[in-house]
Amino acid sequence: MNKDQKRDQDRDTRVANTLMINDIKDAQQKVTVDNPANLKYEKLMKFSDGDFPDYFKEIFQNFGFNNTTPIQQHCIPVAMEYNDVIGIA
Repeated sequence: MNKDQKRDQDRDTRVANTLMINDIKDAQQKVTVDNPANLKYEKLMKFSDGDFPDYFKEIFQNFGFNNTTPIQQHCIPVAMEYNDVIGIA
């Protein structure tokens, strides 16, 4: 890969990351939770705070998954208590 191709690839990566961050910010403002069973749970804001096996936490960390998405914040705690979950994102 020559210098120009590398520069273009880096630029494209930065643009894609910026778009993804903006999509997440938009999604955070549009979260609606329907909880007909009135289940009580605490949102999971960071993967490191979840009750996952250590090897899962290591995988999350290796891939750079630190913060959960809005749908994960609500669905993971409910699912971890063996409840059925339908999530639409």
